[in-house]
Amino acid sequence: MKHISLTNEQKLQAFANKYYLGGVEWEPKSGDYYTSTRADLELYQVVEVTEDKIKTRYCNPQGGDSISEWDRSTFLTEGFGINRMHVPEWIFTLLQAFKKEEISNSDCTCSKQADGQPLIGGYAGCSVHDPNYQKYNLLT
Repeated sequence: MKHISLTNEQKLQAFANKYYLGGVEWEPKSGDYYTSTRADLELYQVVEVTEDKIKTRYCNPQGGDSISEWDRSTFLTEGFGINRMHVPEWIFTLLQAFKKEEISNSDCTCSKQADGQPLIGGYAGCSVHDPNYQKYNLLT
């Protein structure tokens, strides 16, 4: 398990990925991370996907190491499932790169604050920093 929780920025990016970019379908696979639409920073990981079950674990080590099992057919569609929100790996790597200032480009189209820092949630749709830019740019 690589990540144990989300930052505020990562949670906002997950919301943007699900709702703002729209139409992004998530087919859960082993190793994927997800969160909920609740006002928290909790993170979960898919540990196994079989023909009819999805097994997950809560990523915070203080929560124990138990595995939960869900019906694959309703994992995203019924009950709590509609509140599951995929956290693609690019959300972790993109924001880590910004924090390390490893990415810089004068062609950046991110929304900027007065001090030149990207706004929270301002990475989506940026031709430099959004790894899905080409994919979504083709849709508009």
